[in-house]
Amino acid sequence: MTLGQLYSIESRIIGFDERAIYFEQRMVSGREIYAKAVIATRLVSKSGPVSNKDIFAALGQPPVDLVLPEWVHEWRLNNSLPSTRWPAPHIWVR
Repeated sequence: MTLGQLYSIESRIIGFDERAIYFEQRMVSGREIYAKAVIATRLVSKSGPVSNKDIFAALGQPPVDLVLPEWVHEWRLNNSLPSTRWPAPHIWVR
């Protein structure tokens, strides 16, 4: 990409497990993908984590054939954030 080049961000749900809903996001310009990310998301409220059951009740059920890829399970285990009861400081390691 070049400075000032127009692009769009595309997002899609790729699956979910008991802790998170997973999105794939792409940065696209023309017919080229310039960046791609997988994002694990959890919603929280003042009373604590919001369950997937509550999210799906509000937004609709995911497709029956939506299966989280196995490599995402491994990725989550190796990159997960600590429990909401523990600090997750924002510190870059150098």
